[in-house]
Amino acid sequence: MAEQYKNKLADFVAKELEQTERQTVAEHLLVCEECRREHDKLKLAADALAELRNTDAPNRTWHAIERELDLKPRRWFLVPALAGMFAIIAIVSVAMLFIRNDPKNDVSNANAWNFTVIAGSPIAPNGNNIAAGERIETDAASRALIKVGDIGSVEVRPNSKIEVVATKQNEQRLSLERGSLHAKILAPPRLFIVDTPSAIAVDLGCEYTLTVNENGDNQLVVLTGFVALERNGRESIVPSGASCLTVNGKGIGTPFATGADAKIRDSLRKFDFENGGNTEIKKILDYSTSYDTITLWHLISRVDEQMRVNVVERLEQFVPLPKDVSREAVTMLDKPSLDKWRGEVERIWFGK
Repeated sequence: MAEQYKNKLADFVAKELEQTERQTVAEHLLVCEECRREHDKLKLAADALAELRNTDAPNRTWHAIERELDLKPRRWFLVPALAGMFAIIAIVSVAMLFIRNDPKNDVSNANAWNFTVIAGSPIAPNGNNIAAGERIETDAASRALIKVGDIGSVEVRPNSKIEVVATKQNEQRLSLERGSLHAKILAPPRLFIVDTPSAIAVDLGCEYTLTVNENGDNQLVVLTGFVALERNGRESIVPSGASCLTVNGKGIGTPFATGADAKIRDSLRKFDFENGGNTEIKKILDYSTSYDTITLWHLISRVDEQMRVNVVERLEQFVPLPKDVSREAVTMLDKPSLDKWRGEVERIWFGK
């Protein structure tokens, strides 16, 4: 199966796939380490090529090359085509060295993003563009729309304050200090990022709403694709149809189905942020249904060793372990085994 996705990776990186197919490939990359490695190689090459511009090297570059060639003994016995190839490589390498080190050729930032006012009078830069370091602030009657390069858009909702952090080719980044935004992004995983006081939201090709209250707490609701919430080595991978909370100073919560039972949500809140411990985990196991599999998978690595076996057994009732994965392996938190099981969990999740 991986082979059929590998054949599409070049077009995926080049953004030449149709939207539905791009989404399918992006979701596959989340569960296939082999394809992710191949994608990262292609992306690295594409980023390097993107920096190659039709820019004339300084005269000193060509003079240096000519001096080097004059000092080298002529080896006319080389095959002419081969000699020409090595000469081109040498010239390009030296020229790129000068070009990369020339401060005038800094290409770290792409063009500023376009923004439009949807309603009211938000505080924003003059004109229709917003660049790194600039902000948009909306009041109760204001909204604005930012076009994030060519990968999507972000609606800044009322009573919000955001800052553009980076518009690089390999990183499109915002900071949401307070309020709410609605992002619709179609891009390779980890290209679009939103910083908040309590977590970092990493887009994995999706549509979502992110809200930050006055205390810096987050509420994430994912509508399509996936979003990863990250902070201090902890990660919650939130798929479409799921939500996740964070509390400033207390960390990232456990994802749950957006329509999860109120009892599940209440016990998760107490476990994640109020030291509810095994008392709340037992309630979650009792209340859980097949719609809580995303929650159960995340809890495997968050509960103590004594309770872990119970969580694994409960999840197995809804999603059998893959044939090449043992219960012992996931109980010991073997990452490849957990990732394979997560793939099965998400396959069933999206099949609902």
